[in-house]
Amino acid sequence: MRRRDQACQYVRSAQDAGLFPGRAHEAVAAASVYAVCRCTGLSRTLDEFAPVARVPQSQIISAYKALNTELGLPTQPITPAAFVPRVANALDVTDSIRRRARTLAIDTSEEWAHSGATPKAVAAACVYTVARDADGQLTQARVATVSGISVKTIQTHHQTLRRYRDETASPNAH
Repeated sequence: MRRRDQACQYVRSAQDAGLFPGRAHEAVAAASVYAVCRCTGLSRTLDEFAPVARVPQSQIISAYKALNTELGLPTQPITPAAFVPRVANALDVTDSIRRRARTLAIDTSEEWAHSGATPKAVAAACVYTVARDADGQLTQARVATVSGISVKTIQTHHQTLRRYRDETASPNAH
């Protein structure tokens, strides 16, 4: 089923389940599209939906939670590795850096699982860390600007990634 058709089906199911009363139709529609992204593992953030939905993000979140709960959607967690290609493309890094950043994101996924760090921020830090090791040309400021993540967050996650790599490279590592 195409994503658009799947989103339309979620809207119809929401209407059948009585989820529309008290909610803007735009919020339910945007939440349905976001739900399709989550169910199919497509890396999109809620921040990307509010500007085009013309409703506050809080309404989309509320509608999404209702959809997810009432319809029992098969949502998947969004991983940092899913965001690496988007960040890497936006920064125009080499394929080698893109591949190594994705590998780093996958290798450290357990490290971030319960940290509260956003997947997009971790992905941006993975790209920065690998690019810095490769040629040192990419700056934290550029990564922050392109990814929409603060310099401080890039810096903090970069330090965490370096510690992780140092610990796993150590001969005394588990």
